[in-house]
Amino acid sequence: RAVTVGRILAGVPEEARRVSLVGAAISDHPGIVELLDGVVSSGRQVGVSSLRADRVARTPAITALLRAGGARTLTVAADAASARLRASIHKDIADAHLVECARQAGALRAEVLKLYVVVGLPGATDADLDELGAQAQGALGRREPHGEDEARQARSELRGERQVREEHPPGQEGEQE
Repeated sequence: RAVTVGRILAGVPEEARRVSLVGAAISDHPGIVELLDGVVSSGRQVGVSSLRADRVARTPAITALLRAGGARTLTVAADAASARLRASIHKDIADAHLVECARQAGALRAEVLKLYVVVGLPGATDADLDELGAQAQGALGRREPHGEDEARQARSELRGERQVREEHPPGQEGEQE
């Protein structure tokens, strides 16, 4: 059961100028847009740890509110390096979602687009990483500068997390002999 937006906002100290939302499934909260709007409307800055790429792609208000709240980075989770691997772990994140996140980040002048993926999933091949590289150099890498008057270019970052095999105590399922 999700904590209500009102309860979350009530827990923000009056003197707080910035609110950071941290959690494993922030974008899954049914009131995420209302929550971000509440923080931004109160005159505070807002930041999030990371968001699911499919949720951001389907809900452009999330990116707009993050930018209005002073966020300079959009961090999205793709979960796996390729469409094949995402399907194998039952993640409904399509390449089109990643492209849309990049488009939104560019349109809203985000300075950095970070994409998190798990590297080393069972069954992963070099072809999966090649697909990710092509995606990063292609649509994800084609981001416009923020404007002619700005010297810096928007950048994209890929961050990979190596999957670590979970070890089980002797006698439990998964024990290695």
